[in-house]
Amino acid sequence: MKKLLWSLAGLWVVGWGQDPRTAVELFRLGRYSEAYPLFKRLFERERDYLWATYATECLLQEGKTAEWNRWVQEERRVSRTSPWATAWEIRAAFLRGDTSAST
Repeated sequence: MKKLLWSLAGLWVVGWGQDPRTAVELFRLGRYSEAYPLFKRLFERERDYLWATYATECLLQEGKTAEWNRWVQEERRVSRTSPWATAWEIRAAFLRGDTSAST
């Protein structure tokens, strides 16, 4: 019985970890490294750019510029006129304090 309860608890935690609310809550708590893989999976599953924006923000907050650059390059490869890649670049420039990127 005890083993069954632990198994059910484990399944509940795994299911809960996939919930968008979990990812957003982790993001709000500043736990970007934990939120990033959830947002990445959500974006891959739903192709909703809200999740991609959260994922790229996690990378910026963690200082993972190489991985962030891969996101932007991939988006540019898919669509040369992507407003998303431009928005992400403006956000990164803002975090760096470079105001010339938004003009």
